Amino acid sequence: MPGRCRNLKVNRKILLRPFYSKKQPSFDDLIINEEIYLLNSRAQNNYKPQIYSGDIITFWASRDPRFSTSEQLSWSNIATGCVKCYEFPRKHIMHVINGPYCKKIVEILRVRLDEAQDGISRKNN
Repeated sequence: MPGRCRNLKVNRKILLRPFYSKKQPSFDDLIINEEIYLLNSRAQNNYKPQIYSGDIITFWASRDPRFSTSEQLSWSNIATGCVKCYEFPRKHIMHVINGPYCKKIVEILRVRLDEAQDGISRKNN
């Protein structure tokens, strides 16, 4: 297995090239991408989340049929703080991040980071 990992690092450029590029991927490129997919799937299936001592915020594309509100709120199973889900009426989160809602996400994150920083400052004083 170490040899495979070394080869994957060497072929890093291949992994970053999107499949929709004009250049047709070689058979080796496809094999490498398949190996990475399988490794990622195995890691995802074996992952056991730990308790997170804090608040969690999520951004959710609510028209994505793969996910539901209950799945977003299932983060409360591991968070000791509150879970806040921000819903955006899009089919994919990339449409939220790259679309007109980007500024809204920045505003939300700015407020939440400022709140966290204030909490840290108060705790240290």
